Amino acid sequence: MAEPLLERPCGDCSVCCTHMTIDTPSFAKVAGVACEHCLSPGCGIYETRYDICRTYRCGWKHAAWLPEAMRPDRSGVVIDFRETEAPGYKLEARLLAYADPAALERHPVPDVIAGLIAQQVLTHIARSGPPGAPGAKAAVNAQLAEAVRTRDPDLFLAALKAGVRALETAP
Repeated sequence: MAEPLLERPCGDCSVCCTHMTIDTPSFAKVAGVACEHCLSPGCGIYETRYDICRTYRCGWKHAAWLPEAMRPDRSGVVIDFRETEAPGYKLEARLLAYADPAALERHPVPDVIAGLIAQQVLTHIARSGPPGAPGAKAAVNAQLAEAVRTRDPDLFLAALKAGVRALETAP
């Protein structure tokens, strides 16, 4: 994956400071609760922040092809990329709708999901749980593959909405 885009600073975005679970020997916090160092905006210890924060690879900052509208605090979705050993895939993406699962249905998120699937990226949609509780996550490649292959936007959105509804009702 590419290095962070220098022209894409975090700015006022601090989604990762609140909506990620962190459990390392040096620092721990639960998802849905702001880090004690999170200011409005930014990080109070940015220059000396924890290694887990320093090495976090926000998808929006690292994927040059993602539009400006996908910045997590603007889209309602934070994207993580990681290598995977899943058969048939080299890369995995998780699109976390941290406040409202319906954010996965709003432009430009469906286009991003379709693009990931078309590029053979194992793609998960996810939603946060209540603070400190796990959320839900589901792979959507199989469910959306036909719509991506045929470039059928109506079929794609119907299948994506069904996936989002399933996320909303998952434990």
